[in-house]
Amino acid sequence: MKKCLAVLLLLVPTLAFGYGDYGVVKVISGTAGSLNADAIASTEVSTYRWADCSVYGTWSGTMTLQQSPDNFTTTFATLAYSPTSSVGLSANATSNTILSFAISAKYFRFRMTSYTSGIATVDCRFYYTPQTNPSGVAAPTVTVSQGATTATGSLQVGGGGNTVYPTAVADGQMARFWVDHFGRQIVYPYAPRTNQVKANITLTTTTETTLFAANATRFVDIAFIEICTTQATAGRIDLRDATGGSVIASLWVNGNSCDTLNPNNVLLEQTTINNNWTVQLGTALTDFRVFAIAVLNQ
Repeated sequence: MKKCLAVLLLLVPTLAFGYGDYGVVKVISGTAGSLNADAIASTEVSTYRWADCSVYGTWSGTMTLQQSPDNFTTTFATLAYSPTSSVGLSANATSNTILSFAISAKYFRFRMTSYTSGIATVDCRFYYTPQTNPSGVAAPTVTVSQGATTATGSLQVGGGGNTVYPTAVADGQMARFWVDHFGRQIVYPYAPRTNQVKANITLTTTTETTLFAANATRFVDIAFIEICTTQATAGRIDLRDATGGSVIASLWVNGNSCDTLNPNNVLLEQTTINNNWTVQLGTALTDFRVFAIAVLNQ
């Protein structure tokens, strides 16, 4: 009985191995100091479900985690978390770091895929069960920059704050959620206050008169128009989205009253950028006042 207890006491620290509840069951170490050198040569790891590798030393190059179903006739780079970087998922180490990853193939190796100088030392620990937070690894964070190419593992909750329009992206590129500087999401047809313009003019003749000046880079889309008159005679006002252009809409106003054009959730869109909006009375009348709100859009 005393011999059995002695054996158990000897085994306990060996099994714990200093890794607490993570249950590390295999450790492989090695070094790489040349191009295509394997710090960890091809090893069958099909009985394991998780691993983390520490890379340290004085070296310059790229170490790449690789897995394979057929002993590296076919090779797959292995995406890993790193608690020492905010980059997110990566298969490569270009400096001293820790990489933590799932085992998903029969064979594993850790190869120097780009080499400049020095020797990289590697310690890899393998586990039977997946680790929810191995080696203190934080969840990956990936910043989605406006115009960035779509990346594997791109995760982001939140939006980019804008008081002016962001740079337009090309088809298939990532675009951030658009919010104002208080975090309120901007949804077409609305826009930040800095992209809203107002006009207030008085018409007394039938001369075509500018309501909104042209904008060289934005459409001027009308959100609201109110027309009021203090005279007894009714009148008509024609609205155009370019001087001398086709009539987009006409509003009839009874004497001593007001009328509005309110597209609500659908803006009255301008046909072409860099044109003005004009209003024109159908017949000469006095004191016809026009108030309007427009949005500078792309």
